[in-house]
Amino acid sequence: AWDIQRGSPSIVVATVDTGVDPGHPDLQGVLVNAPRFLTGPDPSCPVDPTNRDDNGHGTHVAGIIGAAGGNGLGVAGVAFGVRVMPIKALDCMGSGFLSDIARAITYAADNGARVVNVSLGASDASDALHSAVTYALARNVVVVAAAGNCGSESGTTRCPTLNAPDYPAAYAGVIAVGATDPNDQPATFSTAADYVDVSAPGTSIVSTFPTYRVQLNLEGLPQNDYASLRGTSQAAPFVAGVVALLLSREPLLTPEKVAQRLRTTADDVGAPGFDTKSGNGRVNAYRAITGATPQYGAQYQLQPPTPTTLAFASSGTLRVAIVNGSNFTWPATGATPVHVSTHWFSATGVLVAWDGPRGSFANDVPVGGVAVVDVPISAPLPRGLYLLKVDLVQEGVTWFSTQGVPMLSLAIAVNGGYSATYQAGASAQIVIGAASNAVVTVTNTGSRVWPAAGPTPVRLGSHLRDQNGKVLLWDGPRAPLGADVAPGAVATVTLSLPQPPTTGAYVVELDLVQEGVLWFSSEGVATKALPASAVSGYGARYSIVPPSPMLPGQRVRLAALVSNTGAFSWSANGANPVRLSSHLFAANGGIVRWDGARAELAADIAPGASTQTAVIVDAPMTAGSYVLRVDLVREGVSWFSAQGVATLDLPLTVIADRRASVGFNISSVSRSAPAPVAVTIRNASSVLLSPDGARPVSVSSHWLGANGTVLLWDGPRVALPRVLLPGDQLVVSITLAPPPTGASALVIDLVQEGAAWFGTGSAVPVTVTP
Repeated sequence: AWDIQRGSPSIVVATVDTGVDPGHPDLQGVLVNAPRFLTGPDPSCPVDPTNRDDNGHGTHVAGIIGAAGGNGLGVAGVAFGVRVMPIKALDCMGSGFLSDIARAITYAADNGARVVNVSLGASDASDALHSAVTYALARNVVVVAAAGNCGSESGTTRCPTLNAPDYPAAYAGVIAVGATDPNDQPATFSTAADYVDVSAPGTSIVSTFPTYRVQLNLEGLPQNDYASLRGTSQAAPFVAGVVALLLSREPLLTPEKVAQRLRTTADDVGAPGFDTKSGNGRVNAYRAITGATPQYGAQYQLQPPTPTTLAFASSGTLRVAIVNGSNFTWPATGATPVHVSTHWFSATGVLVAWDGPRGSFANDVPVGGVAVVDVPISAPLPRGLYLLKVDLVQEGVTWFSTQGVPMLSLAIAVNGGYSATYQAGASAQIVIGAASNAVVTVTNTGSRVWPAAGPTPVRLGSHLRDQNGKVLLWDGPRAPLGADVAPGAVATVTLSLPQPPTTGAYVVELDLVQEGVLWFSSEGVATKALPASAVSGYGARYSIVPPSPMLPGQRVRLAALVSNTGAFSWSANGANPVRLSSHLFAANGGIVRWDGARAELAADIAPGASTQTAVIVDAPMTAGSYVLRVDLVREGVSWFSAQGVATLDLPLTVIADRRASVGFNISSVSRSAPAPVAVTIRNASSVLLSPDGARPVSVSSHWLGANGTVLLWDGPRVALPRVLLPGDQLVVSITLAPPPTGASALVIDLVQEGAAWFGTGSAVPVTVTP
């Protein structure tokens, strides 16, 4: 079996046992870190918090599975090359709690083990142990367990009855292992039970043993680095090792498939057919590994024409004749068909791209049959010398190369094939803010077709530079070609010119681009410089009456007449709408707020047209004198002022002047149904009172007791129905809160929310009725 498959280090076998001697020379490089799950060890056992073996059993089991091979020492494990995870769940006496064993199995399943060997057992079933086994199987972990040593013993703690069941071996899904003797017959001590799946050697088994004294030495076993032991505890790791070899070869096998393979490939020993001692027979490693494993093989032969060069990012075809050297027919269709593919490597052998497009067989290819296939290939990036390697893949199963089948290798030079010339006017004018175009004719002077569509189309683009050659914008607008352009053909396109940041002289550099691949200029193709003069297309005029003084935090909307004196229409919607806004400055010129609230346009405004809208003014929270600078903004593009359009400056005074007079006529209020009250409010301050903004002005009320005590302060709010200018008055109907017990006076007052009450209302005596 070792001539076919050795243990893979990607396979981890966990042992749930007495631990391991980490310093054993035959286990160096074999072990992976593992914890211990040991609750209440025997008081006679050494105090050691690690998973160090203080019995000897665990080190012996670990060696059977994975002791190093070819190192000139002692023994070699059945699956040497795999890694062993030695979890300690038994104490120096070989005893432990089933709950700890369950925890160990669960840990192994959660931490990368593909196989768990349990060379132990209990005569009583355990829900926790059963759950752990079920959990491991559900996570695709194979569980192997000793069938038990009660074939000739009874009336003892270990074997209360003859052939007493052993758990976890007796659980469904566990591969239960019996023991055979040197004559390849079932060992007399091996438990006979219906749950036995297979058997393995279990008498006089020599394996690794702790290099220090342990409990089994104290019980009479000579101290040596290797020891001979017997039992189904020794038979189980033989089977766990075979399972590890099998998974090294076929890692996709499930626990059920593994068990089935062992049963069907075992050698029949003992009574003919299935018997309760040896199960389905003594495990056969060679037959288990080769019995149902496909053998992959293929020979490749290139067919003309053979490409030696490709333009990068282009596609081509490679014709290959392939001989089926496998031991099975290659299916052309179905769930796992065999396809032909390619991988790209650099000239030095470094992988560039693994999973190439597929070539399909027309029909199934029998063993020894020959088929010719056209394999699609896509050239990689960037230019250079590459190795193209042809490989077969059985979809969803494996690549043939990973099964040792040599690939076909072909050297291919990947080059560009790009060249172009451009024809355009002598110069261009760009109107900032408006669409500006140039008509350009491009000629394909290269060797490759320019695709107009698909994932990597060729398009005409541009770069914007200043007069000194500095790049201001690299990715200019694109113009599609309209149709594929073959070598020698021409295409005439209309290109949208990029927008400069300000007016002045610029250079628009014409350049073709294959999207997602490269700019032609990066391949040495000369660009075309198109001189361009930029003029402003922005223009606006404002007519707005300055606002009255405002309270801190208030908002007011000022009627505004705005006229488009520019060269392009203002869009009210879309990606870059035009909106009316403002900037706020302190009296000393310092910026208080740059981005004022936006007011949307009702409709698009053509050049020469005007619109009635509003500028939204948000007073700052601090009183003082300010300048409100009205400005338009083209969202995502530019403020009009940045394009030289004059703003409109309006003075703004912010005063914390909260004065008003309140009048109302009321003598009684029903507690159960207070009627609305008509209140006349006159603005006695020097500021406008606004119901808008972060701190609007509202009307409210307070209920007082006979001695002026406040019984309810915050009555229901009613917003002012409109802005109230200084000296102006209005009538508003407010709702009163039900008078609390003892209420005898009503105060109606104004409040600037979040700031202060006006304190202008007087207490009016009121009779409260039911």
